[in-house]
Amino acid sequence: MGLCSSAANKSNNGLCLENRGGNELSNGSSSKVPHDSNTVPSTYESEGKILQSADMKNFCYDELKEATENFSSDNLLGEGGFGFVYKGWIDEHSLTAVGPEMGMAVAVKVLKQKGSKGQQEWLAEIKYLGQLYHPNFVKLIGYSLEDSHRILVYEFMPNGSLEKHLTRVDFTGTEYSYNEPLSWNHRIRLALGAAKGLAFLHDEAKAVYRDFRASNILLDSVRASANNYNAKLSDFGMAKDVPAGDKSNFTASISGASGYGAPEFIRNGKYEVSGALKAAELARQCILTTPSLRPEMKDVVKTLEHIALEMR
Repeated sequence: MGLCSSAANKSNNGLCLENRGGNELSNGSSSKVPHDSNTVPSTYESEGKILQSADMKNFCYDELKEATENFSSDNLLGEGGFGFVYKGWIDEHSLTAVGPEMGMAVAVKVLKQKGSKGQQEWLAEIKYLGQLYHPNFVKLIGYSLEDSHRILVYEFMPNGSLEKHLTRVDFTGTEYSYNEPLSWNHRIRLALGAAKGLAFLHDEAKAVYRDFRASNILLDSVRASANNYNAKLSDFGMAKDVPAGDKSNFTASISGASGYGAPEFIRNGKYEVSGALKAAELARQCILTTPSLRPEMKDVVKTLEHIALEMR
């Protein structure tokens, strides 16, 4: 029980499908499309075509129940707009479910949102992460499409999100934990990693991320030393293809994380360029190494009030 045998495989009607070859993960390798490829299927292609083109394992629902100990609350990692995320364990080579702490840890995300929006986000994750590989993208190992269940299986990121490491105190719901602050060098390295991921998505895959926030940047340890992390983008559910040709009308459709817009595609509207430049200049003045050259707070207030008036 919980395993998907080839004799029991069903057709593509919401039941478990046969797992295609070439999706084993060994020694950190990936068989997905290399990160210099831009062969992502169109947003408007069917569910069947997207699933068929994704090179990853199709898990049975019972398999993931076994991997997460029946989606135990003890294995709950978090909850977001998409659904609940559980920690599970699978064999590193066969990708079959194993007991706790006996195999490779994975993050199992279970869709809770009913309707077309949740389905679209689930498909978008498979569409992009199922075919694109980049060292600054979280790795999507597989999915489950069985009856009404929509589940995604990712590599497990034990260091959590960047958001967690930007705050000194983290409240899990039952207890407080204290995080060691990130050094300036680590912050710059993480920013660089996230920027590389975005640049690849924009330039090579011709898509825009639309949900850029600290909680969607996961941290992977580069070495065993403390705070030595590699940034990986996660949650591609709101990603969208960039239309070919004239992009003048594309800005209106960018509606992801509040406060972020891909700079290549923001040309007008609420993102006022002059105001952004003035704010950046004010920030530069506030961190001048010579204290006497920094603006007084009353001048900071005046500048910000002027920027605010310009953006009305």
